[in-house]
Amino acid sequence: MRFRVVTGIFSIPAICLVVLLAIIATVSLNYQTSLRNGKFEQISHLTEGAVTIVNSFVAKAKSGEMSEADAKAAALDLLNDYRFDGENYIYATDYNHCMVLDPLSPGDVGKCNPDSRVRNMIVEAAKSGGDIITYETKKPGEGDKLIEKAAYVRPITEWNWALGAGVYMDDVQSEFVSIITRIVIISAIAIVIAGILSWIVGTRITRGIVGLNDSIRAIADGDYNAPVETDSRFIEIGDMGEGVLALRDKSAQAQKLENDAAGLKAKSEEERRENIRSIASKLESEVGGIAGALDQSVKRSNDLAISMARNADGILGQSQHAASAAGEVSHSVDAVAAATEELSSSITEINVQISQMSNTVERATDESQSASNDVAGLSATVEKIKEIIGLINDIAGQTNLLALNATIEAARAGEAGKGFAVVANEVKNLATQTAKATDEIAAQINDIVDGTERAVTGISRVSETIEQVRSASTAIAAAIEEQGAATQEISGNANRSADGVKEISNSVEDTMNNAHSTTQEADELKSASAELSSRSSELTQIIKRFSTDLLKQAGS
Repeated sequence: MRFRVVTGIFSIPAICLVVLLAIIATVSLNYQTSLRNGKFEQISHLTEGAVTIVNSFVAKAKSGEMSEADAKAAALDLLNDYRFDGENYIYATDYNHCMVLDPLSPGDVGKCNPDSRVRNMIVEAAKSGGDIITYETKKPGEGDKLIEKAAYVRPITEWNWALGAGVYMDDVQSEFVSIITRIVIISAIAIVIAGILSWIVGTRITRGIVGLNDSIRAIADGDYNAPVETDSRFIEIGDMGEGVLALRDKSAQAQKLENDAAGLKAKSEEERRENIRSIASKLESEVGGIAGALDQSVKRSNDLAISMARNADGILGQSQHAASAAGEVSHSVDAVAAATEELSSSITEINVQISQMSNTVERATDESQSASNDVAGLSATVEKIKEIIGLINDIAGQTNLLALNATIEAARAGEAGKGFAVVANEVKNLATQTAKATDEIAAQINDIVDGTERAVTGISRVSETIEQVRSASTAIAAAIEEQGAATQEISGNANRSADGVKEISNSVEDTMNNAHSTTQEADELKSASAELSSRSSELTQIIKRFSTDLLKQAGS
């Protein structure tokens, strides 16, 4: 938003007017409040004085110096004659809303009016300890017009009185209006004077600025002889005029320099065209030579790419043969490793079986030794049995002999020895049977002895055979252990051979990959050479067109 200078200047007194009105309003309110507070303070002092007087009579009544009725009458007589500010007075009413003191209306004394709003306000203010109250009432000599009145009420607690002094506030309003009227008149005169001065100053400033603006427009249109007003009552306007004058002179000098520069520009333009022609010719010849050399380089790169591709194909074929051979070797080595692993596993199993057989042989040796010991014990037992059988045979022979003797003696005894003969005969038979049984036992014992001897011989042979088997198994275990070590070495060599074959396969695979990469790079090199040749031709054409354009520009 844009404004004229005059508008801005006129806005200053307008703003001042607004500020002044705000100040007047604030001061007026404060002044009115001060006047009212002055009235309130006046009636407060008067009421406090009246309270002091009444309290002195209350004290006399309490002390017995006066009766309460005499004290009240004396206090009322004293206050009834008291006036201030003309017709203002002290009044009193009791808490039953009955008038106790009214100097202007003595006839109202003793009358009760509990419906009176003013008396209710007076009593309530007294009961609350005292306060200022305001109300509207008629003023003597003013007819029926209601005028604001303020009163300060204090309680006389011992007598249940509400004692107060009132004052009309119309003089405060009159004084306030009078002061405001004077302030407004003075402010209006000041604003008018400020407006006239602002108009005069604004007009002169505007006239100077408009003149300078016209001069600047003329200078902008190329009139470097336009008049410039530099003589002004305002220093700033004069300084602006000096600045515009300096601008006019500098603009004239700049125009002269511009004309001189135009001539120099035409001369430099001709020199530039000549330089462009020379540059275009040199550029075409030099770039042509570079393009030819670039074509030769491209051809050599293409031949080199073809040779690289051929060599890479040869390397790829050889690598494939090597990879095939390495694969066969790898299969053979894997087969050897597998066979070695199987042989190692078999040897391990044989070693386990031999170990078990050795344990069995050890147990057989122990058992044969135990059997040999048992047979030896049996032989000793048989010998003892033979001895017992011999003893039994001896006993049987003697028994038989005794039976024979008994038979002979019984025969000699005749009839008396018949019973004894029978017993002797039985003993003889028993002895005979014992002898036979003993002979049979002896025969069996002899058979046992023969079997025992044969068993001892067989056990000895078995022990010898077991010892031979143990020696053979020990030798086999040692041989198997040596064979296992050899097998482990073969397996290690096979694994190392497999690792070597894998490394060879990896190397061959890397060679094949490199050959593939070389072939691809050779193809890319051929493509790049072809593209470079194409770009070289395009560059030659572009340089020719560029030279032609330069020559055209130089001609124009």
